[in-house]
Amino acid sequence: MLMLNKIFISLSLLLKAPEGSAYFLLDQDQIPRYVVKFEETSTPTAHAEALASSLAQLIGLGHLTPETHLTHIQERVCSIQPYLSDIENLRKLAEGWLEQGITNEQLLSLIDQTDFEDLFLLILLYYDTDAHANNIFARKDEAGVYHLIKLDNGLTFPNKNRKLFNSLYLLPHARKKFSQHSIQIIETLPMDKIEELFIQFEMEEALEAFVERVEILEKLKNHTMAEIALYFRNRELTSSSETCGKSL
Repeated sequence: MLMLNKIFISLSLLLKAPEGSAYFLLDQDQIPRYVVKFEETSTPTAHAEALASSLAQLIGLGHLTPETHLTHIQERVCSIQPYLSDIENLRKLAEGWLEQGITNEQLLSLIDQTDFEDLFLLILLYYDTDAHANNIFARKDEAGVYHLIKLDNGLTFPNKNRKLFNSLYLLPHARKKFSQHSIQIIETLPMDKIEELFIQFEMEEALEAFVERVEILEKLKNHTMAEIALYFRNRELTSSSETCGKSL
C-alpha cells in the first residue's frame, strides 16, 4: 500500500463531496487536489479502484482513468487519486447534444474513436457494473474532439461475470468493430503480470471471472463492440435462467 509520507493528511483537510462517499483533499487555498474514497467493510471498493488503475497502466490505457493508489488514513483503508477539474460529464454532454439535434454521424466526429474503443474494452475487462454516463467524463481538445475518461471504478472486477453496465453501448461508435489496435491489446494481455496485480490488491477471488471474459473477448474480437456487449448480457440472462430452473 502507498504510504503518503509527502502528503500530510488529516480529516480536517478532507471535504466530503455533496453526493456519494468521496472526500476532497484540499490545498492551502481550499482547492481540491485529490479524491479520497474510504472502503466499506462489505465491498473491496478501494482495492478495486487501485486494481483498475494499475491494470489500465499495465496495458497502456492509463490515460483513460486517474492514477489511483491504495493507502490508509486514520487506520482506514482508502483509495486516493488526483482531482480532475478540466473534464465534462458525458450524461450532461449527451443531453446537450440531444437538445441541439446532433445526428449520429455528427456524434461520431465529436468523440475520439480510438479513446472510445479503448474505454469500451477497458470496461469489458473490468466487467464494470457501474459504467453509467454519470461516471464517464470527457476532455475536449483544441480541435473540439472529446476524449473519454472513466471515474468511479469501485464496482469493477466482480467475482462472477454478472451485472455488466456499459453505457457506451448506446453510442453509434459501438456499432463498429474493434480496430487492429484494440485487437492487439486483447491478444497480448500480459496475463502473468495481471495475475500478480490481482494478488497484490487482494482480489484473487475475481481472477477466474477475469480470465473467463478474456477468453470470450478473444473469440469475439472481430464482432462489433455492441454485439460483444450484447453477448455478455445475453450470457448473463441465460446463466440466470438456468440457475432459476435448477432451483425450482
